Amino acid sequence: MKTIAIPRLYSILLERVLPLVDSWCDSQMTNLILLMMGLYKGRRVHLTRIASKVPSGARKLSTVERLRRFLSNEAIRVNEVYDPIAQELLRRAAASGKIRVVIDSSKVGFGHQLRMVALCYRRRTLPLVWTWIPYKKGHSLTSTQLSLLRELKAWLDDSVQVVLLGDSEFGRTLLLEELDVWGWQYVLRQSGHHLVWLKGDLAWRTLDSLAVRGGGLAWYPHTVLTRHSA
Repeated sequence: MKTIAIPRLYSILLERVLPLVDSWCDSQMTNLILLMMGLYKGRRVHLTRIASKVPSGARKLSTVERLRRFLSNEAIRVNEVYDPIAQELLRRAAASGKIRVVIDSSKVGFGHQLRMVALCYRRRTLPLVWTWIPYKKGHSLTSTQLSLLRELKAWLDDSVQVVLLGDSEFGRTLLLEELDVWGWQYVLRQSGHHLVWLKGDLAWRTLDSLAVRGGGLAWYPHTVLTRHSA
């Protein structure tokens, strides 16, 4: 008999989903288990891929529609299922005393953005909390960003060191001041073409002209960033 080692994340899913048996009907639990199985075997989030890996006598298109109806069911509360999983992922990652999380935005469809905070794990990111923004371009409000990060912070012990990674969208002063109060470290990527004014300089210069060679570190206090939006 062949033994299959179930990945740690998949075992966490099973542990956290089983308590729902008492509150969900049989069809809902069946659909959730089929969805988990298709995700695990298909290694993709596309419904057609998931449906192709589900052991069912139904046609693939029928299975796709079945899963789509399940995911669209407003009676299924996503937070009830996923929050305990996200908290368990954080608990296990925080055992080392330090975690790295990424905040990022992705355009989805023609009129929405997905704003997500995810845990860094072996060159991958595991989703923790997210929200939808009803426009396809532009930066989100600082209040929206803080709302996501506060939800994450509530799950963490104050003794855990947190490093937040992101791009220039998340570099507003109010957000960074809040992170300083929490004691979080942060690394925010900037375009090398952005112009900055360093203390003592006579003109603006590009960020890539400040590149530190050999993986070193340089500190530039009292810097104006950027000329377009100081």
